[in-house]
Amino acid sequence: MSPMWRRFCLALPQPVTVDATGRLGHGGHICHFVRAPFRFCLQCGVAYGFRMASDFTKLAAIGSGGRSTATTILAQSVVRNLRREPTLTDRARKLLSFTDNRQDASLQAGHFNDFIELGLLRGAFFRAARDAGQAGVRHDELTQRVFDALALPLELYASNPSLRFQAEAETKRALRDVLGYRLYRDLQRGWRVTSPNLEQCGLLRIEYLSLDDLCRADDVWQDKHPALRQAAPEVRKQVATVLLDYMRRELAIKVDYLNDLVQERIRQQSSQRLIAPWGIDEDERLEWASVLYPRPQKGDTDYGGNLYLSPRGGFGQYLRRPSSSMSFSIGTLVSQGYSNRKITIACPLTTISTGPAVSTWCLGTLPGSASSFKSRSGSPSAGPRLQTPATRPSDVG
Repeated sequence: MSPMWRRFCLALPQPVTVDATGRLGHGGHICHFVRAPFRFCLQCGVAYGFRMASDFTKLAAIGSGGRSTATTILAQSVVRNLRREPTLTDRARKLLSFTDNRQDASLQAGHFNDFIELGLLRGAFFRAARDAGQAGVRHDELTQRVFDALALPLELYASNPSLRFQAEAETKRALRDVLGYRLYRDLQRGWRVTSPNLEQCGLLRIEYLSLDDLCRADDVWQDKHPALRQAAPEVRKQVATVLLDYMRRELAIKVDYLNDLVQERIRQQSSQRLIAPWGIDEDERLEWASVLYPRPQKGDTDYGGNLYLSPRGGFGQYLRRPSSSMSFSIGTLVSQGYSNRKITIACPLTTISTGPAVSTWCLGTLPGSASSFKSRSGSPSAGPRLQTPATRPSDVG
């Protein structure tokens, strides 16, 4: 047996029996022994790659959290119930918390602000989509719709609440720009283990404009890989959707809010016109849009903030998986001259609406196509294009 096969066999769950005294192999309760690190879940059937070394993100539930998170949740619940208590006056509806040092107090205050800001932003996001109905929200209206749904009084975010005329308009614009950045930043998957975003909670579904039409257009795929050229439209859509979802969750999106030059202007306007917690802190590190290269990373010479698509990566393993209906190697694509192409989602998120339980956020637009969010019960709108040096819709392949 080769070392590789031995490694895989050791990762398999082993059936064992444990008696009441804790002895193995003497009858008793039947269970399975899983070696660390955790590789396979017997309950949900999810397998984890060998590159995922941390077991916390695999086994942690939404309710997992530290002292700060627990204190924030309890305090929020107490205050919410105090507001509904008719026997108390407004002055008495408050909660006092004590700590033995300033560091803990500062940490808890920051956690409160971050938690409430995130909850308000996501709530306004969902409400904007729900209120739009079947007509949806265009991408260029997204931040304005969320700003309107949030409906914050000027004194809660403006450094000078008495501003009027053009100064007031610039202050509102500064908040809209910060909201736009926060909305796109929240798309990144996994950066908040105990606070998954709307998509991870099943409240938001993101689709891609014209993706159905693109996958059905056989002439677009004639000069592409044989596996893509001969595949059914449904298979093309499945593979393209997985790739675009991966890019979007890694912020490989071409949008001004993730541009470093635009972010500098947003930071300056926020510093001048907004107050905490809605302004951007001077020490906060803003995330930039990444670029995806369909080739392996070349050691230390490549920028670590970009993405690199290789046959040994997660997407390459997905394509070789029999269930993906594609089972071909990205190495062939690399050898055909795709390795030097830069790929980003060229168009910004376009439209949103809510269905009975799920919002649909359609991403991107092809030339001449409409940009609108459709609800789950409505017809799918289609999908984004990928940007390459030629900037052609067909380059999705």
